Amino acid sequence: MTSVNIFHHDVPAERDFGYAQAIKSGELIHVSGQLSLDEAGEFRYADDFTAQARQAYAKMDKVLNHYGVTRNQVIEISFIVDTKLPA
Repeated sequence: MTSVNIFHHDVPAERDFGYAQAIKSGELIHVSGQLSLDEAGEFRYADDFTAQARQAYAKMDKVLNHYGVTRNQVIEISFIVDTKLPA
């Protein structure tokens, strides 16, 4: 049987919604959407996409480091952005 390992950043939303940042099953790691959250789980840099991306990558690096892997081993990254224009 394949073992499963779950990773959390230990922020309130994870506990509130049963959210996992990553799940490793066998040799495959599924990393969920990494947001621009600080250590307390508060959203940061609302008006600065570059800063949000840096924070999200830092969070992803924390997940990858937990599993002993690097960005060089990532197969795919997708970005979702809000494209609504102000009214």
